[in-house]
Amino acid sequence: MNRRQRALLIESLIVLAVTLVAVTVLINLKDWTNRREALRAMANISQQVQAYEREHGSIPTPDYIDSLKDSAPGHARLGELKYPSRTAEHNSPDTDILAYTQQRYRSYLIRSGYVVLFRNGQVSWMLPEQFQSVSAEQDTAGDSNTDQGL
Repeated sequence: MNRRQRALLIESLIVLAVTLVAVTVLINLKDWTNRREALRAMANISQQVQAYEREHGSIPTPDYIDSLKDSAPGHARLGELKYPSRTAEHNSPDTDILAYTQQRYRSYLIRSGYVVLFRNGQVSWMLPEQFQSVSAEQDTAGDSNTDQGL
């Protein structure tokens, strides 16, 4: 292999390496942006839910929250909202999950997880392990409140 062929091979490998790094960075950037937009949309929904609760004295129905979703900035990144049934009560604890959506990513730097709206209006990103733990605690607390007639 002569000097020119070696130089061409090295340049080709450098271009290939730079391209792989760029693609990896762009995939992770896309997922980071999607996560940020999903959090932003849920925060917008949270503000409107809190305003509804102050005005009407009750938590809005899932249908109403779904209608808010369509007008929230970044709503396309939010996905399907899910609602645990017992949080529909006005007197449910502030730490209960009001709504959540699962976000799945295939990037190397951003893990999949959940965008969670709590009863008190707080919006949070949770890894699957955290979400399962909080959800299980909420289920346990809900069962004990039901058993006590609350």
